[in-house]
Amino acid sequence: MQTQARFRSIEAIEPTTITIDTERVVITHGDHDQPARVVPLADIAKVKVRVLLGIATLLLKTIHGPTIVADLLLPEDARAAAELIEQRAAAPESSPTAAVA
Repeated sequence: MQTQARFRSIEAIEPTTITIDTERVVITHGDHDQPARVVPLADIAKVKVRVLLGIATLLLKTIHGPTIVADLLLPEDARAAAELIEQRAAAPESSPTAAVA
């Protein structure tokens, strides 16, 4: 099994990159002023792909924070990334442990 997958936006200069590891998703935007967004798979509540005029946006709704957006993707890349994120988030080793009260 491949442990890491990478998807890039269509921008020629300073593209957004989505890196999917076995335990987290890292989104880096082209401009180096913004730090990379690291989202543990266990923190992802929902993954959604929106397509408008042939360009896709990947939305990661998190449990503990805001929705993370990666845009200007090819629709097939966004769908492949969403599917991989959902598969890895559903894997037993990625699921959060139950809290004991």
